[in-house]
Amino acid sequence: MKTRSKKNRPAVTHTAPVAPVVKRVALRVRSFAKINLTLDVLKKEGNYHQIRTVFQEIPLHDELIFAINPDGKPGSVDLHCSRRDVPVDETNMVYRAVELLKKNARADFPSLTITIKKNIPVAAGLGGGSSNAAATLGALNTWLKLELSKSRLQKMAERIGMDVPFFLHGGTALGTHFGEKIKSLPGLKFPHLLIAMNGKKESTKSVYARLNANLVGRNAAKTTALLTYLKKKSPATRIDIQKLSGFLHNDFETAFRTNKSKSALGIPDLKKILLRTGAASVHICGSGPALYAVYPNRKTRDMAYRQLKVQNLVFLKSLS
Repeated sequence: MKTRSKKNRPAVTHTAPVAPVVKRVALRVRSFAKINLTLDVLKKEGNYHQIRTVFQEIPLHDELIFAINPDGKPGSVDLHCSRRDVPVDETNMVYRAVELLKKNARADFPSLTITIKKNIPVAAGLGGGSSNAAATLGALNTWLKLELSKSRLQKMAERIGMDVPFFLHGGTALGTHFGEKIKSLPGLKFPHLLIAMNGKKESTKSVYARLNANLVGRNAAKTTALLTYLKKKSPATRIDIQKLSGFLHNDFETAFRTNKSKSALGIPDLKKILLRTGAASVHICGSGPALYAVYPNRKTRDMAYRQLKVQNLVFLKSLS
Protein backbone atom coordinates (compact mmCIF):
# COMPACT_ATOMS: atom_id res chain seq x y z
CA MET A 1 0.00 0.00 0.00
CA LYS A 2 1.34 3.38 -0.97
CA THR A 3 1.44 6.09 1.65
CA ARG A 4 1.59 9.77 1.14
CA SER A 5 4.76 11.47 2.09
CA LYS A 6 4.54 14.01 4.81
CA LYS A 7 5.39 16.55 2.19
CA ASN A 8 2.15 15.91 0.23
CA ARG A 9 -0.26 15.60 3.16
CA PRO A 10 -2.82 18.43 3.53
CA ALA A 11 -2.03 20.81 6.35
CA VAL A 12 -4.21 20.50 9.45
CA THR A 13 -5.24 23.78 11.06
CA HIS A 14 -6.93 24.36 14.39
CA THR A 15 -9.33 27.30 14.84
CA ALA A 16 -11.14 28.66 17.84
CA PRO A 17 -14.90 27.88 18.10
CA VAL A 18 -16.97 30.40 16.15
CA ALA A 19 -20.12 31.92 17.64
CA PRO A 20 -23.35 31.20 15.72
CA VAL A 21 -23.94 33.76 12.97
CA VAL A 22 -27.42 35.06 12.12
CA LYS A 23 -27.67 34.61 8.37
CA ARG A 24 -30.12 37.43 7.65
CA VAL A 25 -28.89 40.95 8.24
CA ALA A 26 -32.34 42.57 8.28
CA LEU A 27 -35.78 41.51 9.45
CA ARG A 28 -39.18 43.15 8.84
CA VAL A 29 -42.19 42.40 11.03
CA ARG A 30 -45.71 43.79 11.29
CA SER A 31 -47.00 45.14 14.57
CA PHE A 32 -50.83 45.13 14.71
CA ALA A 33 -53.24 47.44 16.52
CA LYS A 34 -56.16 46.39 18.74
CA ILE A 35 -59.61 47.51 19.76
CA ASN A 36 -61.50 46.58 22.91
CA LEU A 37 -64.81 44.89 22.15
CA THR A 38 -65.74 45.21 25.83
CA LEU A 39 -63.98 46.95 28.71
CA ASP A 40 -65.23 46.83 32.29
CA VAL A 41 -63.49 48.94 34.93
CA LEU A 42 -63.72 47.06 38.21
CA LYS A 43 -62.41 47.62 41.75
CA LYS A 44 -59.24 49.54 42.48
CA GLU A 45 -56.19 47.60 43.66
CA GLY A 46 -53.43 49.84 44.97
CA ASN A 47 -52.84 52.60 42.43
CA TYR A 48 -54.53 50.72 39.59
CA HIS A 49 -58.02 49.61 38.60
CA GLN A 50 -58.73 45.99 37.79
CA ILE A 51 -60.39 45.54 34.41
CA ARG A 52 -61.97 42.82 32.33
CA THR A 53 -61.74 43.32 28.60
CA VAL A 54 -62.08 41.43 25.33
CA PHE A 55 -59.23 42.43 23.04
CA GLN A 56 -59.50 42.17 19.26
CA GLU A 57 -56.50 42.45 16.95
CA ILE A 58 -57.23 44.46 13.78
CA PRO A 59 -55.39 44.72 10.42
CA LEU A 60 -54.05 48.26 11.02
CA HIS A 61 -50.32 47.88 11.67
CA ASP A 62 -46.89 49.46 12.03
CA GLU A 63 -43.78 47.96 10.48
CA LEU A 64 -40.58 47.30 12.44
CA ILE A 65 -37.25 46.80 10.67
CA PHE A 66 -34.38 45.21 12.60
CA ALA A 67 -30.82 45.29 11.26
CA ILE A 68 -27.56 44.04 12.75
CA ASN A 69 -24.61 46.44 12.72
CA PRO A 70 -21.51 44.23 12.33
CA ASP A 71 -19.21 47.15 13.22
CA GLY A 72 -21.33 48.49 16.08
CA LYS A 73 -20.70 48.12 19.78
CA PRO A 74 -22.25 44.84 21.05
CA GLY A 75 -25.55 45.53 22.79
CA SER A 76 -25.97 49.05 21.38
CA VAL A 77 -29.38 50.12 20.04
CA ASP A 78 -29.90 52.79 17.38
CA LEU A 79 -33.66 53.50 17.32
CA HIS A 80 -35.48 55.49 14.62
CA CYS A 81 -39.15 56.30 13.97
CA SER A 82 -41.07 57.80 11.07
CA ARG A 83 -43.03 59.99 13.50
CA ARG A 84 -41.25 62.91 15.18
CA ASP A 85 -43.59 62.86 18.18
CA VAL A 86 -42.47 59.33 19.11
CA PRO A 87 -39.45 59.26 21.46
CA VAL A 88 -36.48 57.19 20.33
CA ASP A 89 -34.74 57.01 23.71
CA GLU A 90 -35.02 54.66 26.70
CA THR A 91 -38.66 55.73 27.27
CA ASN A 92 -39.74 54.00 24.03
CA MET A 93 -41.30 50.59 24.68
CA VAL A 94 -39.22 49.00 21.91
CA TYR A 95 -36.04 50.17 23.59
CA ARG A 96 -37.27 48.79 26.93
CA ALA A 97 -38.09 45.45 25.27
CA VAL A 98 -34.55 45.19 23.87
CA GLU A 99 -33.02 46.02 27.27
CA LEU A 100 -35.03 43.22 28.91
CA LEU A 101 -33.99 40.76 26.20
CA LYS A 102 -30.34 41.71 26.70
CA LYS A 103 -30.60 41.06 30.44
CA ASN A 104 -32.17 37.65 29.85
CA ALA A 105 -30.07 36.50 26.89
CA ARG A 106 -27.40 33.87 27.48
CA ALA A 107 -25.16 35.09 24.68
CA ASP A 108 -23.68 38.45 23.68
CA PHE A 109 -26.24 40.73 22.10
CA PRO A 110 -25.46 42.26 18.69
CA SER A 111 -25.53 45.94 17.82
CA LEU A 112 -28.96 46.75 16.38
CA THR A 113 -30.58 49.46 14.31
CA ILE A 114 -34.36 49.43 14.70
CA THR A 115 -36.70 51.50 12.54
CA ILE A 116 -40.40 51.93 13.39
CA LYS A 117 -42.66 52.88 10.48
CA LYS A 118 -45.78 54.22 12.18
CA ASN A 119 -49.27 53.79 10.74
CA ILE A 120 -51.09 53.36 14.07
CA PRO A 121 -52.00 56.73 15.64
CA VAL A 122 -49.96 57.59 18.73
CA ALA A 123 -51.68 57.70 22.15
CA ALA A 124 -55.05 56.83 20.60
CA GLY A 125 -56.08 53.73 22.58
CA LEU A 126 -55.08 51.37 19.75
CA GLY A 127 -52.06 49.92 21.57
CA GLY A 128 -49.40 50.94 19.04
CA GLY A 129 -46.52 51.26 21.49
CA SER A 130 -47.45 48.05 23.31
CA SER A 131 -47.73 46.19 20.02
CA ASN A 132 -44.29 47.45 18.93
CA ALA A 133 -42.80 46.16 22.19
CA ALA A 134 -44.41 42.72 21.87
CA ALA A 135 -43.33 42.43 18.24
CA THR A 136 -39.77 43.24 19.32
CA LEU A 137 -39.80 40.58 22.05
CA GLY A 138 -41.14 37.88 19.74
CA ALA A 139 -39.14 38.76 16.64
CA LEU A 140 -35.74 39.11 18.31
CA ASN A 141 -36.25 36.00 20.44
CA THR A 142 -36.73 33.97 17.24
CA TRP A 143 -34.33 35.80 14.93
CA LEU A 144 -31.40 35.90 17.36
CA LYS A 145 -32.15 32.37 18.63
CA LEU A 146 -32.39 33.53 22.26
CA GLU A 147 -34.62 30.52 23.12
CA LEU A 148 -36.58 32.35 25.81
CA SER A 149 -39.77 30.50 26.82
CA LYS A 150 -43.27 31.87 26.27
CA SER A 151 -43.78 32.25 30.02
CA ARG A 152 -40.56 34.23 30.32
CA LEU A 153 -41.54 36.51 27.44
CA GLN A 154 -44.93 36.95 29.13
CA LYS A 155 -43.29 38.16 32.35
CA MET A 156 -41.07 40.52 30.41
CA ALA A 157 -44.12 41.88 28.56
CA GLU A 158 -45.88 42.57 31.87
CA ARG A 159 -42.91 44.61 33.04
CA ILE A 160 -43.19 46.85 29.97
CA GLY A 161 -46.95 47.52 30.05
CA MET A 162 -50.32 45.95 30.80
CA ASP A 163 -51.39 45.74 27.13
CA VAL A 164 -48.12 44.21 25.91
CA PRO A 165 -48.92 40.57 26.87
CA PHE A 166 -52.01 40.58 24.64
CA PHE A 167 -49.91 41.35 21.59
CA LEU A 168 -47.79 38.26 22.20
CA HIS A 169 -51.02 36.30 21.61
CA GLY A 170 -52.99 38.45 19.14
CA GLY A 171 -56.33 37.40 17.69
CA THR A 172 -59.25 37.61 20.11
CA ALA A 173 -58.51 37.29 23.82
CA LEU A 174 -59.82 37.98 27.30
CA GLY A 175 -57.70 40.28 29.47
CA THR A 176 -58.17 40.28 33.26
CA HIS A 177 -56.56 41.70 36.43
CA PHE A 178 -54.97 44.88 34.99
CA GLY A 179 -55.38 43.52 31.47
CA GLU A 180 -52.12 41.56 31.49
CA LYS A 181 -53.60 38.12 32.28
CA ILE A 182 -54.49 36.75 28.84
CA LYS A 183 -56.72 33.89 27.76
CA SER A 184 -57.13 33.24 24.04
CA LEU A 185 -60.69 33.08 22.70
CA PRO A 186 -62.23 31.67 19.51
CA GLY A 187 -61.30 33.97 16.65
CA LEU A 188 -63.60 36.80 15.61
CA LYS A 189 -62.99 38.77 12.45
CA PHE A 190 -64.74 42.06 11.82
CA PRO A 191 -65.16 42.40 8.07
CA HIS A 192 -66.16 46.10 7.90
CA LEU A 193 -64.57 48.62 10.26
CA LEU A 194 -63.77 52.31 10.36
CA ILE A 195 -61.27 53.78 12.81
CA ALA A 196 -61.77 57.52 13.32
CA MET A 197 -60.21 60.10 15.60
CA ASN A 198 -60.37 63.83 16.12
CA GLY A 199 -59.93 64.16 19.88
CA LYS A 200 -57.00 65.48 21.85
CA LYS A 201 -54.46 62.93 23.02
CA GLU A 202 -54.75 62.22 26.71
CA SER A 203 -52.85 60.00 29.09
CA THR A 204 -54.65 56.92 30.41
CA LYS A 205 -54.11 58.32 33.90
CA SER A 206 -56.05 61.52 33.15
CA VAL A 207 -58.92 59.56 31.58
CA TYR A 208 -59.10 57.27 34.64
CA ALA A 209 -59.32 60.39 36.82
CA ARG A 210 -62.48 61.48 34.98
CA LEU A 211 -64.27 58.11 35.15
CA ASN A 212 -67.73 58.20 36.67
CA ALA A 213 -67.44 55.67 39.51
CA ASN A 214 -71.24 55.33 39.65
CA LEU A 215 -71.47 54.20 36.03
CA VAL A 216 -68.52 51.83 35.56
CA GLY A 217 -68.99 48.08 35.88
CA ARG A 218 -72.67 48.16 34.97
CA ASN A 219 -72.17 46.35 31.67
CA ALA A 220 -70.17 43.39 33.00
CA ALA A 221 -73.03 41.04 32.05
CA LYS A 222 -72.54 42.04 28.41
CA THR A 223 -68.93 40.86 28.55
CA THR A 224 -70.08 37.53 29.96
CA ALA A 225 -72.67 37.27 27.17
CA LEU A 226 -70.03 38.00 24.52
CA LEU A 227 -67.76 35.28 25.93
CA THR A 228 -70.66 32.80 25.74
CA TYR A 229 -71.42 33.91 22.17
CA LEU A 230 -67.81 33.42 21.08
CA LYS A 231 -67.56 29.95 22.62
CA LYS A 232 -70.77 28.76 20.96
CA LYS A 233 -70.18 30.36 17.55
CA SER A 234 -68.92 28.04 14.85
CA PRO A 235 -65.92 29.41 12.90
CA ALA A 236 -67.91 28.89 9.71
CA THR A 237 -70.91 30.88 10.97
CA ARG A 238 -71.26 34.45 9.73
CA ILE A 239 -71.15 37.15 12.39
CA ASP A 240 -74.53 38.55 13.38
CA ILE A 241 -73.52 42.22 13.49
CA GLN A 242 -76.70 43.42 15.18
CA LYS A 243 -76.48 40.78 17.90
CA LEU A 244 -72.79 41.36 18.39
CA SER A 245 -73.31 45.11 18.68
CA GLY A 246 -75.51 44.51 21.70
CA PHE A 247 -72.50 43.15 23.61
CA LEU A 248 -70.02 45.92 22.78
CA HIS A 249 -69.23 48.58 25.39
CA ASN A 250 -66.40 50.47 27.06
CA ASP A 251 -66.55 51.99 30.55
CA PHE A 252 -64.05 54.69 29.55
CA GLU A 253 -66.85 56.33 27.60
CA THR A 254 -68.20 57.63 30.93
CA ALA A 255 -65.19 59.98 30.94
CA PHE A 256 -66.24 61.50 27.61
CA ARG A 257 -69.93 62.28 28.17
CA THR A 258 -69.41 65.93 27.20
CA ASN A 259 -67.03 67.66 24.82
CA LYS A 260 -64.18 69.32 26.69
CA SER A 261 -63.24 71.55 23.76
CA LYS A 262 -65.69 73.71 21.82
CA SER A 263 -63.13 74.39 19.10
CA ALA A 264 -62.71 70.76 18.01
CA LEU A 265 -65.02 67.92 17.15
CA GLY A 266 -65.07 65.85 20.36
CA ILE A 267 -65.75 62.17 20.99
CA PRO A 268 -69.53 62.44 21.66
CA ASP A 269 -70.08 64.46 18.47
CA LEU A 270 -67.92 62.16 16.36
CA LYS A 271 -69.74 59.12 17.73
CA LYS A 272 -73.10 60.62 16.67
CA ILE A 273 -71.75 61.34 13.19
CA LEU A 274 -70.50 57.78 12.77
CA LEU A 275 -73.85 56.36 13.87
CA ARG A 276 -75.62 58.63 11.36
CA THR A 277 -73.47 57.14 8.56
CA GLY A 278 -75.04 53.73 9.20
CA ALA A 279 -72.70 52.18 11.77
CA ALA A 280 -74.32 49.40 13.81
CA SER A 281 -72.15 50.24 16.82
CA VAL A 282 -69.51 52.84 17.74
CA HIS A 283 -67.19 52.65 20.74
CA ILE A 284 -63.97 54.12 22.04
CA CYS A 285 -60.70 52.23 21.55
CA GLY A 286 -59.04 51.55 24.90
CA SER A 287 -58.93 54.84 26.80
CA GLY A 288 -59.35 56.81 23.58
CA PRO A 289 -59.60 59.12 21.81
CA ALA A 290 -59.89 56.89 18.70
CA LEU A 291 -63.29 55.34 17.94
CA TYR A 292 -64.11 52.16 16.05
CA ALA A 293 -67.32 51.84 14.07
CA VAL A 294 -68.77 48.47 13.03
CA TYR A 295 -70.78 48.44 9.79
CA PRO A 296 -73.28 45.82 8.57
CA ASN A 297 -71.72 45.60 5.08
CA ARG A 298 -68.92 46.91 2.90
CA LYS A 299 -71.14 49.23 0.84
CA THR A 300 -72.41 51.12 3.90
CA ARG A 301 -68.89 51.32 5.34
CA ASP A 302 -67.40 52.64 2.09
CA MET A 303 -70.14 55.27 1.76
CA ALA A 304 -69.45 56.35 5.34
CA TYR A 305 -65.75 56.62 4.58
CA ARG A 306 -66.41 58.93 1.63
CA GLN A 307 -68.73 61.12 3.73
CA LEU A 308 -66.22 61.38 6.56
CA LYS A 309 -63.29 62.22 4.27
CA VAL A 310 -64.63 65.79 4.02
CA GLN A 311 -64.75 66.16 7.83
CA ASN A 312 -60.95 66.68 7.93
CA LEU A 313 -60.56 64.29 10.85
CA VAL A 314 -57.21 63.74 12.56
CA PHE A 315 -57.30 60.08 11.53
CA LEU A 316 -59.62 57.97 9.40
CA LYS A 317 -58.94 54.39 8.29
CA SER A 318 -61.08 51.83 6.53
CA LEU A 319 -60.36 48.19 7.46
CA SER A 320 -61.54 44.90 5.97
